[in-house]
Amino acid sequence: MSDVLFVGIDPSLSCTAFVAQMGGEPWVQLVRQQGKGEIAPNVGVLNAVRDVVANEVFPYITTGLTTYVCIEEPGGLRGHSLVNMAVYRAIIQALCNEKVGSVYLLKAAPSQVKKFVTNSGLSKTSEVTSVVAQRWAKSVKTLGVQEDALMAIAMMQMSKCAYDVERGLTVGEPEPISWTKFQFELIVRMIEGTNKQTPRLVRL
Repeated sequence: MSDVLFVGIDPSLSCTAFVAQMGGEPWVQLVRQQGKGEIAPNVGVLNAVRDVVANEVFPYITTGLTTYVCIEEPGGLRGHSLVNMAVYRAIIQALCNEKVGSVYLLKAAPSQVKKFVTNSGLSKTSEVTSVVAQRWAKSVKTLGVQEDALMAIAMMQMSKCAYDVERGLTVGEPEPISWTKFQFELIVRMIEGTNKQTPRLVRL
């Protein structure tokens, strides 16, 4: 998988966490504080998010690598959820504008991220980050806000699992991590879609 870039993004107004890994290379973590207390989209904040994508994520994508990105899709219709959605859309726009090569985007609801990590979409965020820290981030020094970085790491793992599903592997085969049955089945459902939900993996 040395020719594939995996990215996890946890978007929010106060801190958007970007985590990337390519093959066996060390983790790359990019966490940017963007402001707190806002209740409406701020042009400066959105521009800052676009700059992070252009300056930090784009250089990898411009190499022509195949890139799998998993990003949390904010929910809710008011307050900070609307601001987080604006940040989310800014990231998608930046990826679309800047991309070179094949970029696959997996959109994950918060409950799906929790389900992937703990097998329960109702888990508390603290329970999720605890599992992520133990399973995937033992040697990772997070920058800025720990919780956001750990959630981004979880989403990067989801992007890896999506890649394994797309290349036809089955439970027990993926490398270097053997996904559990519930993780694999969740990603398969996200990719294929269900009667109530359209497929959540798209090619930009």
